[in-house]
Amino acid sequence: MTDPETVSRAATEWLIALQEQPDDAALRLRFEAWRAATPGHAAAWVETEMLGGLLAKAMASRVKGLKPRRRTHVVGLAALALAACVAVLVLPNVMLRWSADAVTATAELRTITLPDGSTVVLAPESAIAVAFDGHRRLVRLLAGRAFFEVAHDAEYPFVVAARQVETTVTGTAFDVRLADAGVEVAVQRGQVRVEDAAASPPVRENLGAGDWLQVEGTGSVHRLQQPAPQWQQGQLVAIDRPVGDVVAELRAYFPGRILVTSDALAEKRVTGVYDLHDPAAALRALATAHGAKVQALSDWILILSGG
Repeated sequence: MTDPETVSRAATEWLIALQEQPDDAALRLRFEAWRAATPGHAAAWVETEMLGGLLAKAMASRVKGLKPRRRTHVVGLAALALAACVAVLVLPNVMLRWSADAVTATAELRTITLPDGSTVVLAPESAIAVAFDGHRRLVRLLAGRAFFEVAHDAEYPFVVAARQVETTVTGTAFDVRLADAGVEVAVQRGQVRVEDAAASPPVRENLGAGDWLQVEGTGSVHRLQQPAPQWQQGQLVAIDRPVGDVVAELRAYFPGRILVTSDALAEKRVTGVYDLHDPAAALRALATAHGAKVQALSDWILILSGG
């Protein structure tokens, strides 16, 4: 099933794009295809459109002094961003919390010691479920990302399951992330085996220290060497990554909403080191790299546009 928060965010971004480019026929066709793809998309669109309209009316009185064209634009953007906030903050993913053994909130890092002595550092907005038995040590990554320091035990493999991808070790340190583009695994030390038995052909990759691997939902594999993730130390290290992917990581550290107004901007590549303790400043630095701009509609609503 598609994550409700992801669908809600997509509906909001479609609404912003359609408002900014009302005469773009190609954009309208892409939107219609997205809305018709699943009943969940259609339902999220109805909810977002309704919330956007209600909030636009509520804010109209606050921008009476602006010129008509500017007033319409500002009210629309503010309402849509607020609608996204309401959909995510007021309607939390209750099912996820029920199925998880550990969950983190926005900007929260949490260290968990498992029954075998292994430790897990949960990134913000992340969740895991733990299932140890007499055959293997299993942790399911339900949302977000986590860093694992695994206690060595040659008889009982330690497995991290993320969607259909399984990462198996007996003792090592590695990072697993559920990204929009797929499941990412990065090894700090030791060795791991990454498998996707559902892919065609099946994926089976061995990784060592410094290796990074992404397995897409289609089974496509992208592999490279790069420094180990530094998010536990408050740094986001991006090496030739899409802007949208970097923004997705910043969202987990920002107590509000961050929206990107165009796919073209989200697909641009960026390299840099960003401070996760100040996600708003990180977003502004990201914008500067591509001549984009950050519009703050309030302390908790940021919109990245231009570029």
